[in-house]
Amino acid sequence: VQVPIGPFSGAKIDIEYTVTNTGDGETGMAPWYEIIYLSLDMVFDAGDKILGSFPYQTALLPGQGYTKTARVMLPDGILGDYYIFVKTDNSNTVGEANETDNVSVPAQMYVNLSPYPDIRVTRW
Repeated sequence: VQVPIGPFSGAKIDIEYTVTNTGDGETGMAPWYEIIYLSLDMVFDAGDKILGSFPYQTALLPGQGYTKTARVMLPDGILGDYYIFVKTDNSNTVGEANETDNVSVPAQMYVNLSPYPDIRVTRW
C-alpha cells in the first residue's frame, strides 16, 4: 500500500495497492469489494473509518494480481499520524483457502491540518 507524504485534512488523496491471488485456484468472476480504512493506530479493528469502497470483477488465476489506485477523501480537521488499511474481498464473496489474510499491513502517513479562512468585517 502506497500513501502520499504529508497530505492535508479534507483533501482527496490517491492510495495505490496491489491484490494477488496467492491460492492454488481461480477466483471466478464473482464481484468483490476493496475497502480503504483510516485508523488512528496500527491495529485493524471496528473503530477504523471507511474512506471508500471499490468493486473488482475479473477472475484471477493463481499467482495473478493487479495494482489499483483509488481516490479517497480524508476527513476535515484531523492532524497527526494516521494509518491506511486496504481490505480485499470485504464480504468474503470469494471462497478462499485462507479468509484471514485479506487486510493489508498498515501504511503510515502524517496528515497536516488544512488552513482555515478567517472572514471578518474590517471596515464599518
